[in-house]
Amino acid sequence: MTDKERECVMKALLKRASGYTARECVEEYGAGDGGEEVFIKRRETEKDVPGDVAAARLLFELDGQKSDGYSAYSDEKLAALCRELAARLGDVIGE
Repeated sequence: MTDKERECVMKALLKRASGYTARECVEEYGAGDGGEEVFIKRRETEKDVPGDVAAARLLFELDGQKSDGYSAYSDEKLAALCRELAARLGDVIGE
């Protein structure tokens, strides 16, 4: 893979990971009096596409940065970590 191709892939992953707005234009045509194609209407829409976590993870891995390492934790360790964080959050918000 050339540097230019790698750069294009990284830009695409960054766009997918951070989210973007997609614009779509639909034009409708119908038959006119003489059988020719006649423009009827045009509809433009915008759709917000949220960021993708899998793309962000892949972007970090390809960029050489380490992930947080939580994927290597066991279910029990993750559950204990969640309980600890919930307790800390409860202390902070005063519950």
